[in-house]
Amino acid sequence: MPNKFIVHSIGTAGGLILLWKDGFQLDIVSQTDKIIRAKVLNDPSKGVWYLSCVYGTPYIHEKFDQWSYINQLSNFIDTSWVIIGDLNITLSPNDRNTQSSQATSSDILNLINEADLSDMGFSGNLFTWSSNKHGTSQFKSSCADKIKSAWSNSFTGSNAFLQQLISNLQASDINGSNTDEVVKLEQEIKKLNEIQENSNRQKARDHFYNDMDLNSKYFHIRMNRRKSRNKIDALLVPNGTWCNDRDSLSSLLKNHFQTIMTSSSPVDSSSFLQYILHCITEEDNHQLEAIPSEEEIHSTLMTMEPWTSPGPDGFPLASIKHNGQW
Repeated sequence: MPNKFIVHSIGTAGGLILLWKDGFQLDIVSQTDKIIRAKVLNDPSKGVWYLSCVYGTPYIHEKFDQWSYINQLSNFIDTSWVIIGDLNITLSPNDRNTQSSQATSSDILNLINEADLSDMGFSGNLFTWSSNKHGTSQFKSSCADKIKSAWSNSFTGSNAFLQQLISNLQASDINGSNTDEVVKLEQEIKKLNEIQENSNRQKARDHFYNDMDLNSKYFHIRMNRRKSRNKIDALLVPNGTWCNDRDSLSSLLKNHFQTIMTSSSPVDSSSFLQYILHCITEEDNHQLEAIPSEEEIHSTLMTMEPWTSPGPDGFPLASIKHNGQW
């Protein structure tokens, strides 16, 4: 996280720090002792959106004032707005892990509703802390033992392992007796590197692979950023609820595009299509509409890159090309 903004503590109490990566524009708008407001531009095609990083006060007598301030901010924001942080509130009784914890007052919930804020849900554990009553310390001990045991074993197949073998062979080489084995290992490393490069090419799109260093830090940052943007975690349904499972998202998107792409009164286009000159012959049109033959499909598959996106069966084209059949 190369970028940071700090709200200093008062003595030994309080203090906030906001950290963010490179690759997008973030400008600090204002800050208080418990709120950092920022303006973010991560996609020029979608415009600016606002981010409020909030530490919700744990003191009951201060909560109403804090959320009144957030409610007032909503009157001046006319674009997307995200509030994140340890808000120290609960929107429903199910958000509390004990019945003895204090429920958020209805006055504060009304302020949240008036500000037109919606809970976007979350992924991960239901609560961010644990009393350790389920024996997590025992898990930590066993996990550490597993990791220690795994790192004590040697496995073949990685570039680092093969490079170490080459170093050992070169160090013990007498009169070139290990040359053939060293050359064999170098060829195996080259093959592994080609597989990794083709995999990176698949993940990061062809033009990224061609335009920049294959193993640079910049390349990997761009690849991971594109992967995160290509994922849809949740969508808002017209009735105000959120759907986040695969089947609901698929149904919602299908219904949406069917609605916007369907007309109850389509326009008759035959009146002006007759004036557009034909640019292909009837024979060409017949070939374009014909179902491809097995020979054409096989020829096309054999000319495709071996490690591009896998087919419906989950196998990349490399397995088909290697076997020579499909």
